[in-house]
Amino acid sequence: MKNKNYILGITSLWLLIPILQCIKKLNTVPNIDIIALIFFAFSSIISTLHWSDNKKQNFLHKMDRLIAVILFIFLTNHGNMKGAPIVLLMYLLSQVNKGLVNIICDLAFRFTGYWWVLELIAPELLTKSTIILNSIAYCIHIYSLWRWVSKNQSKYWFLCIPSFSYILLINCIVF
Repeated sequence: MKNKNYILGITSLWLLIPILQCIKKLNTVPNIDIIALIFFAFSSIISTLHWSDNKKQNFLHKMDRLIAVILFIFLTNHGNMKGAPIVLLMYLLSQVNKGLVNIICDLAFRFTGYWWVLELIAPELLTKSTIILNSIAYCIHIYSLWRWVSKNQSKYWFLCIPSFSYILLINCIVF
């Protein structure tokens, strides 16, 4: 289902929130790893590009998978390990299952990965209220995308633009 690809690709843009938080701190916190920041941005861009078409075994598909593995290894080496089992389990379940279970597992490991990256880059922002507000915003975004793509055959990039704006707005409101 091509609509599933739209939702998965556009949710890759959520990785921009931790990146934006990191950019805000560049002048005040000298130990931010610039290479990790660039890698997170690259990961978001490659994943968004890949899911716009989702052709198996093409260059973007291979890059997306490779970057996901590298990101997972980086996070297990530098971040809190609490996210690792959840991300790994949801990823494996998304590979085995088809249909709705596949997309739910895929979205769950992306959501967990998003929080894992945010926890690594800006742990001071993780209060109960920011976690709740951001999680609600994430779910609303996915629900809206799901409803929109199921009713309309919109162009992928047409959906990315308002999604990116929504993500920037949530970043400003919540953080």
